[in-house]
Amino acid sequence: AIRPSSTAEKQDAATEPASARELAVTSAAASLDAFGCTFILAPAMSVRISAEDALLLSAFAVADLSILVESECQVRGGDWQAVVPKLGPDARRVHAEENAGGASVISEALSMEVLCRLLGARLVCTELELRYFPAAGPITDY
Repeated sequence: AIRPSSTAEKQDAATEPASARELAVTSAAASLDAFGCTFILAPAMSVRISAEDALLLSAFAVADLSILVESECQVRGGDWQAVVPKLGPDARRVHAEENAGGASVISEALSMEVLCRLLGARLVCTELELRYFPAAGPITDY
């Protein structure tokens, strides 16, 4: 389950210890507008999205609406094990926690990183931490 970060959480960061503030600063996304696109820059990757989609995405996220956008993600570092330490804490948690099976650990961790960087989303619980009803029914994919 994922939720956007609230303004209050961002204000609370000022009262956190220095190490927590440093972590928050390193997980904040830097962006650059050029060539009709918005580029989200992060230590582990960069994401290119059209400037119009970026504007719509930010408006829809605040209004708690859904939108489909096209983007391009470029991972930096080549080797996946070199990329993991550069991910934010939520993406590292998705990578480290047991998942429901399959070969989706890397894509789930990168998806969490993109959601954190673009929307300020925060991981509340992983797919195996949710309680499902009925217990034998289908489950979410992270």
